[in-house]
Amino acid sequence: MSAAPQPLIGIDARAAAEVPAGRGRLVRELLLALARRDEPLRVNLYARTAWDGLPADPRFTWRLIDAPDPLWHVRAAAAAGTDDVFLSTNSYLTAWFLRPPSIVVVCDLVPWVPGAQAQRRAARIERATIRPALRRARGMLCISQATEHDLVARFPAARGKTFVAPLAADERFFAPPAPGAVPSPPAAGGPLASRSAWDRTEVKMKVGEVQRVAVNHERERLQADIGLREEEVAAVGAGLLAPRVLREIEAAAVLVLRGIDSVLE
Repeated sequence: MSAAPQPLIGIDARAAAEVPAGRGRLVRELLLALARRDEPLRVNLYARTAWDGLPADPRFTWRLIDAPDPLWHVRAAAAAGTDDVFLSTNSYLTAWFLRPPSIVVVCDLVPWVPGAQAQRRAARIERATIRPALRRARGMLCISQATEHDLVARFPAARGKTFVAPLAADERFFAPPAPGAVPSPPAAGGPLASRSAWDRTEVKMKVGEVQRVAVNHERERLQADIGLREEEVAAVGAGLLAPRVLREIEAAAVLVLRGIDSVLE
């Protein structure tokens, strides 16, 4: 008897080529992590432009759709009709139109935080699209326990659908940089030390000389979520993160695949 074929996974991969940081970094690292795995994956990557940083791999197929938002989401959902599951990395809107079960990535609830200075247009779109997505999606992948807590607290309909895949750092980020490649951290009291930095969607930080990771929750959430001491929180505000925080970070790709498996079961 022949083995059952691997499920066909659809992924919104637009951000890999379109977004320099933030979700773009998340999607690029996810694709690279999936490509390094040995499973006989079958993945359709939906985008406007293929990202040239993904090594050639017969398991991954780019499906390019040349359309502006919101039409892109309608056409992508139609093209994904034969996929077994779809990972929506960059929008709540795609889940509205999908026939296969979907998982929506939730990075933060900044549009619902008073005074958070969210990007106005993006905030309006997220506020208008999240509720139908919560009804339609099979799972909500949160990038931190704080995000999961905030999502369920504000939208009780998400309860039972959420799971957490913490952001992780690839080994290559620990390679020593070339001399002069890393700027000096800002002085105490500079922009990253201000309260407004905690209201941004991401804060770029340096670990030792090389590490850069993203933190998307407020200062008090940072302590609760990853157990930083007060002096370490202050160090993050100055642009330095204590290396001990990264000692036990698990590869995010493993958790993403587990979430996909749970939706397919």
